[in-house]
Amino acid sequence: MFPKPVPFARYSDSGAYHWVECDRRSSSYNPPLRARYEAVLRRVAAAKRVLDVGCGDGYLMGLLSTGCERVFGVDPEQRGVALASAQLRSFGNCHVARASCYALPFRPESFDVVLLADVIEHLEYPALCLQELRRVLVPGGMAFVTTPLGRPERKVGWNHVKEYTGPELAELLGHQFASVRVTYLWPRTWFRLYSTPIGWRGIRWLCRLLDVNPFRREGMEPKRYEQILAVCR
Repeated sequence: MFPKPVPFARYSDSGAYHWVECDRRSSSYNPPLRARYEAVLRRVAAAKRVLDVGCGDGYLMGLLSTGCERVFGVDPEQRGVALASAQLRSFGNCHVARASCYALPFRPESFDVVLLADVIEHLEYPALCLQELRRVLVPGGMAFVTTPLGRPERKVGWNHVKEYTGPELAELLGHQFASVRVTYLWPRTWFRLYSTPIGWRGIRWLCRLLDVNPFRREGMEPKRYEQILAVCR
């Protein structure tokens, strides 16, 4: 028996919310969320086979489908899988299945790229998941991992088991990957402003009106940012 992931109920409560919150035309537009996906998208070239582990409602899969040959997604939540299947119905190169990240239903060396987008902080057994990512990657393949940047002075986020610092995440990933490069996303100054009622409304209005997004900025100084992106080989 494999351990069950921590339950994630938001899809039952909010539906395919990534598709809504990443749409600049939506009144619910979420600039940090959109910037996180764009950071991954910029780094994933026209790969032949991509796997999104913890794909949720399938939004990232939809973005990747335009440049990648085949995109697969797995999620343990039945509701998430149902939403992704519905959203991706017209995407002929996308395939979704219900599965645990601890036991991926694929043969070894099946994918050129594997994604773990804001999933690892929800896992009670991250090392087991990373073993599976390594197993299904081809030699020379790449894994991309995003997660909130952990800070000792604050509590972990809702439904999170652990939030990692950059060095902590790099050490964990280094047990499975020979090369791990950590970059930081979401400028902290902008994120703090966005966390206030006035800033939240103002930044969303500005981003929607002008198609700008201050959360696209990246850097190497963790004290200035709020999100981690790790690129692994």
